[in-house]
Amino acid sequence: MRNTTMDSKKPCTRTLGVLGLAILMLVMALPARADDDFAISLLLGKPGKLARALGLNAAQVASFRTMAAAANAVAKPLLKANAALLGEIQGELGAAAPDTCAIGQQVATRHQNWLTAKAAYLKFDHDFSALLTPDQLARYEALKVAIGAGDETVPGSEGVDG
Repeated sequence: MRNTTMDSKKPCTRTLGVLGLAILMLVMALPARADDDFAISLLLGKPGKLARALGLNAAQVASFRTMAAAANAVAKPLLKANAALLGEIQGELGAAAPDTCAIGQQVATRHQNWLTAKAAYLKFDHDFSALLTPDQLARYEALKVAIGAGDETVPGSEGVDG
């Protein structure tokens, strides 16, 4: 006679194994920072360089600083938490008996953090772009494209710190 309890656990074990593999793939695909908006996050960290590169006036610089502070106040703690969560997830995945429920919750939290950080950067980008002249906006967009392509310098800002 077959043990029905044992047989019913096998599909569950397979399902959990597949779920664990899917979670691992998702964890590796999710960035620790808001990668799609890395250019914006990088530019927020260099206000003096960005102001010089775009030729911002004093009012624009003041608005930039206020908007950047608001975006960073939301995004930075979440992205820092995501880095810690990634370590926890990787540690859990390396355990002899990973808790797939805990991992799933950590992945969901990490993804929500990333979405919230991304939204903060996109709000900054939208609001800041609205303050710029057409020429400044063209230069700002070009900077974001260049940074997205791997060039993390801010042209036109030589000799300016941060």
